[in-house]
Amino acid sequence: MIDVSGSMQGYPLQKAKEACQSMVSEMIDLNVHRIGLVEFESYASTLSYLTQDQQKLNKAISSLCCKGGTNICEGLRVTEQELFNVSENTNKKLVILVTDGGSTEAPAIQQAEQMRQSNMRIVTIGVGHCVNERLLRNIATPDDYYQIDTIDKLQEIFHRISCSLQVI
Repeated sequence: MIDVSGSMQGYPLQKAKEACQSMVSEMIDLNVHRIGLVEFESYASTLSYLTQDQQKLNKAISSLCCKGGTNICEGLRVTEQELFNVSENTNKKLVILVTDGGSTEAPAIQQAEQMRQSNMRIVTIGVGHCVNERLLRNIATPDDYYQIDTIDKLQEIFHRISCSLQVI
């Protein structure tokens, strides 16, 4: 899940795209894992359903563009719908949420709780100093919240997360 609200315009979104493309091409074994991409702002949409097709994923990542506000709950809802539709209920499901802002707390936390009850691991990554740390900590599964000062560190966090896939 990538935040494409107006505050991500320019350099932040470009670096987020680069980190996502690096994750897809270098960090995740697409022979084993499938990846999807949801963008969220005031609304959320699925840019790529779960796939192992690197070209399709890179095309989806390239299409990310900034729009409205930040509605984390809507992004979580669309992501849950995508993961819930996956027929292999025994597979572990990981959600990675990247944002540089905040959102209405109660609905987002409630949506995240519902997802965690369905055995979804949620990693939240807050970028910069304007994030709502309390919200992101409450959305994340235990020990899955990261705070980075600058978007330039996103690739490093993605690398840490991809290493943790050994245990998923």
